[in-house]
Amino acid sequence: PFGKWNYLFHLFSWAGAFILIQLIFGRKKIKGHLKLIIVPSVIMTVYFSLADAVSIGNGIWNFDPLQTIGTKIGNVPLEEILFFLMTNILITEAMVLFLPEKYLKQF
Repeated sequence: PFGKWNYLFHLFSWAGAFILIQLIFGRKKIKGHLKLIIVPSVIMTVYFSLADAVSIGNGIWNFDPLQTIGTKIGNVPLEEILFFLMTNILITEAMVLFLPEKYLKQF
């Protein structure tokens, strides 16, 4: 229903909402451990994006150009890279929020 913005709309409506909820309720703990969230999120986003590039390049899957904005990094749609980044942020934020502080101080 959203044409070329379809993927982005769905991505931000589900992941964006949960990232925002985590930030609202856990802002103090998240702020104190930003490096623990950002570094692994970026590393894993790069890894998954490279794996995706190989898969797309080998014809394992593709993305409907009518549902993406058309911006790509290599052969990977921007939306897919944002999906990996937002998913990784959700996971690392949740780990920081749920792990006791004594385990987080090791890093």
